[in-house]
Amino acid sequence: MKRTKFKIKSKILFLAATIISLCLSRFDWSKYKTKKEAVKMHTLLDYEGYLRTYVNNTDGKTADNKSAYDTPLSKGSVIVADRFYNDCAILNVWDSNQVYFVVKHKSKIKYNTIKELALPEQRHQHVLKNKIIELTTI
Repeated sequence: MKRTKFKIKSKILFLAATIISLCLSRFDWSKYKTKKEAVKMHTLLDYEGYLRTYVNNTDGKTADNKSAYDTPLSKGSVIVADRFYNDCAILNVWDSNQVYFVVKHKSKIKYNTIKELALPEQRHQHVLKNKIIELTTI
């Protein structure tokens, strides 16, 4: 398959979180599990420059999607995130602020198909469907 070059004019950002383990005896404020301490680093990376544009450190128990509410996002940007950000409430906030998103869906996602669109002739082999959908319940 011939690869076609394309350019997305919007700012592309990756949103991810990672857990950083800490010593139980030194960081008792960072309770994560019964015998483990940790902090979580929620990071927004700029695809174009591979630079962090925002970092939020929380305790290890803070859910990824809960931290996403505090993440500053620009109108028209595209957020790429894993399934931990697949939360109807945060996706609605992003959509209301005209922020586009690509989020890995959970296996039991429920949605209604609003419209099925034709696939372009020049597409990646893994693109199987092109639909406009409405999430119902996750």
